[in-house]
Amino acid sequence: MLARPTAPPAPAPAPRPEPVASLAAAVETLAADPGGVIAFGEIHQTAKTAGVRSALARFTDEILPVLAPHAAHLIVETWMTTGACGEAEKQVTEDVARTTERPAETEDEIVTLLKRAKALGVAPHVLAIGCQEYAALTGPSTTTACSPSPPSTSGARSSRPSRSRGAARARS
Repeated sequence: MLARPTAPPAPAPAPRPEPVASLAAAVETLAADPGGVIAFGEIHQTAKTAGVRSALARFTDEILPVLAPHAAHLIVETWMTTGACGEAEKQVTEDVARTTERPAETEDEIVTLLKRAKALGVAPHVLAIGCQEYAALTGPSTTTACSPSPPSTSGARSSRPSRSRGAARARS
């Protein structure tokens, strides 16, 4: 018996943009979908764009309040520096600061975002970076005695590495 394969299904129509009245209205349409995860990216603020309102500030003020009633967690692409990982941590922190050219205010905006999320009932989290991860980013020459990766935090201390030496504290 010979069988001929069935024709492949027709492709789904391409999504069409729909105009919305505001950023909040656009976000509300996403939040209404119970899909589980909504992800946002940002164009990182640099020293050259410091005079323009940052994506972090817009997210904190315009998007987070709309999403908060629909969200339980906010994962922020940043991490805490602790100083416990020696030269590897120092080198990675300096490399990130040099590469991203972020203004010092960025760290304050991250702290504000973490605090605002918590105030709105959304549990904020940052990435956990341990000594092994720092060593992997710098290569074998900076490997030091490592402690395991710290658990994710809910914003006790900020810190995407920035030009400033100290990390700002976010008080709960």
